[in-house]
Amino acid sequence: MPNLPIKYPMVNSSMNSSHLLSVVEVCSRKMDWLHNHYIHLYLGANMDVMDLEFLSPEQSLGHFPYLNLKEIRLGPERVAVKQILDCLAEKEYVEVSLDEFYIEGKHYFNKVHFERNFMIYGYDDLSHTFSIAGSDYDKIFEFHELPADQIISSLRAHAFERRSIRSVRLNEADKMHFEPTTLIASLADYYYSRQPETMVTCPGTDGGSCWGMKVYGALLDYLDRLARNEIFYCVRPFHLLWEHKKCMVNRLGYLSQCGYNLSDFIMKGYEDIYETTLILRNILVKYHLEPDLNLLRIAARTVESIDVQERALLSALLKEFSTVTSKIEEKENSR
Repeated sequence: MPNLPIKYPMVNSSMNSSHLLSVVEVCSRKMDWLHNHYIHLYLGANMDVMDLEFLSPEQSLGHFPYLNLKEIRLGPERVAVKQILDCLAEKEYVEVSLDEFYIEGKHYFNKVHFERNFMIYGYDDLSHTFSIAGSDYDKIFEFHELPADQIISSLRAHAFERRSIRSVRLNEADKMHFEPTTLIASLADYYYSRQPETMVTCPGTDGGSCWGMKVYGALLDYLDRLARNEIFYCVRPFHLLWEHKKCMVNRLGYLSQCGYNLSDFIMKGYEDIYETTLILRNILVKYHLEPDLNLLRIAARTVESIDVQERALLSALLKEFSTVTSKIEEKENSR
């Protein structure tokens, strides 16, 4: 059975949507709508790991652009595998939640029960392996082969009457556009560290969680706990923070192309933050290779610096973009 087409996603560190984006990337449609998303950050309630995440389009819209998602109840073990194969035969991808405790090579293999979502996009009849894609614990996004028996082991660990998969089909007819008002609202929610009022599905962030700019304080707490060996090491949140700034730089470039002229202070400022967050990420990678508490101290000072700089930039951006948007709307209405 040939593999379905799939591409490396623009945002590759998000465990809740990078696998979905890897399918959307196949779509020929323009991706302008992405600039309305991957703005807001939240920290999950699991205090044993640094569960930093983007608010996904599915959580904010109730659906994922350019994808038709259909929930399918799983039957018994072998039937469940056939259900997955039937979807692939219909040229439908399969989103499945698997327990890494049963998957060789994964961070939590034979250690801790930890589920995450993967996208199945192919099957090899000779080797009895599935082709899957998804964000890993700290390896970010990966494509790899998974033996069918490991999927069965993961599924067997749960009551099948409560288990389901989602078939995923590209919807080329979908039309999503960039919306300035949505961008302003999302930037404001991020700046003021508040949960969006328009959110359709809640990511379950109760119990010590936080939103938006407050995640910088959470990152400082994480570095402190890491220095005291009270939490697992994970570079993914720092990679995700870097990707967040990469999205912001791309977004500002897109706005400039669309005629939203912003000051050099904002454009240059976010380019500087983008470079600084990459340095921060690399400091954490170096710490993993050569544990040194001085590296964590440098990382903490860097987080504090980014926090201060981005607060000033966001304040200016919200004012400037609102003003520029109003002028453009007035000009269009006067025609």
